[in-house]
Amino acid sequence: MCANTSNLIVLGLPFYKSEPHHFTCKGLNGKWASCTKDYICVNNLGKGEYLADTDDSQYINNWVEQVDMLCESKSRIGFMGACFFAGVISASSLLPVGYLADLYGRKWVLVGTMISEIISCYILLVATTLNGLYIGLYVMGLGHPGRFVVAINYVDEFFTARQKNFLLPFNQFLQGAMLVICAFYFQNMSRSVDWLQWANLAFIIGATAIIVVVFPESPKYLYSNGKYHEAREALALVARYNGQRNFNK
Repeated sequence: MCANTSNLIVLGLPFYKSEPHHFTCKGLNGKWASCTKDYICVNNLGKGEYLADTDDSQYINNWVEQVDMLCESKSRIGFMGACFFAGVISASSLLPVGYLADLYGRKWVLVGTMISEIISCYILLVATTLNGLYIGLYVMGLGHPGRFVVAINYVDEFFTARQKNFLLPFNQFLQGAMLVICAFYFQNMSRSVDWLQWANLAFIIGATAIIVVVFPESPKYLYSNGKYHEAREALALVARYNGQRNFNK
């Protein structure tokens, strides 16, 4: 799950930037009347001068209203997705997460990438401009290679041989499931992106806390760095996780 938390936003971007279809605008006489997006943009109406039709079945209270990007160009709006992948490419090129995991331990590199995810989610929640969304998505992309690569290798050490056969297929299933969860949420639970983002942020914080408190450092990392006693202790804990009470240290 930790490797796929960003997918709840990245794969759900069409929902986060979906524009309202119907509006009412405040005229010069102070009366409200039906209007179009073109009318709003041509007359440069501000937030208080038009309202989206919240009764529309396709309406979603999302980033369009949060950062007032209704009249932004398609290229600027589309650049949000590019910012995430720019972060992924930057991290893959400049931050050798595999080397860092070998140097500092898989657990703490994973925790570091989870913290970057927490920061990015908070930025997306409080952003008031499109540039703020750019920054949040870029930071989210920076931590993605670490969460994906390190998390898979780290968790792999806690599974039995039989369980490992399901690890990668299950991870791939979760990637697709995130899009289904987004669609189900907006169709049946709420039309506001805020609740979904807060739930995602709460999950990431909880998962990070569990990793810090419950899970030991990678036994392979400890062993390869000459920390044999700590490696045995970590392996004993892994054995208990898998129901082996008589582990021979």
